[in-house]
Amino acid sequence: MQFYAGYFLDGSHGRGARKFESFEGFCMETQYFPDSPNKPQFPSAISAPDKPFNHTTVFKFSTEQ
Repeated sequence: MQFYAGYFLDGSHGRGARKFESFEGFCMETQYFPDSPNKPQFPSAISAPDKPFNHTTVFKFSTEQ
């Protein structure tokens, strides 16, 4: 999983003229290891007709009171 914290957000305007500043959000992106096609020790990230891509990601958040 890649975690992106918005460090490089630069104040660009989004929907409704909202400015996006550094660290104003985060993103969790599931993906294969970076550069995995070039690293034989990593799992393969290549799909083929006989090997379809099918993955499920479940995020579960909770709070305690």
